[in-house]
Amino acid sequence: MNIYKKIAKALCFFISLSFLANCQLHHARVKMLRKNKPAASGPVVKAIPPSCKKNQRYKKNRKACKADKKKLEEELAQKAQIAASEASAEPVVKEFHHKYYVWGLYPKKVTEDISGVCPATRGIKEVYSYASLMDAALTQLTIGFYWPRTLKVSCY
Repeated sequence: MNIYKKIAKALCFFISLSFLANCQLHHARVKMLRKNKPAASGPVVKAIPPSCKKNQRYKKNRKACKADKKKLEEELAQKAQIAASEASAEPVVKEFHHKYYVWGLYPKKVTEDISGVCPATRGIKEVYSYASLMDAALTQLTIGFYWPRTLKVSCY
């Protein structure tokens, strides 16, 4: 009877160790670089409208310059408002669940279309594949014949 207790303890130890290894191994994280980084917060350099570069002695040139400056300031304020609304927006995170069989050997290739997950103005920040706690528990219960994985997509 004593030998059975030792075998049961060793079996429990190896099962718990493989459960931990299954949760920790097989992670894949891909971080995407942002092509257009937001401008640093500092002094805003305003462009000079072409109408202001003309001779300001004439009244019509001054009026045109004043109107173009006002139009440019409105455009800059609108761009700043759009940038502020994008920066304050909640991050988008979506999860996809994939099913593998026979210790992850079948199917060999799984494709997921993630192009529509993130808004076009924000872009994909990170793609992360991992085994969640539930995925690892299901893998252990089926002795590896069923191998679920979770794919997490994060946006800027």
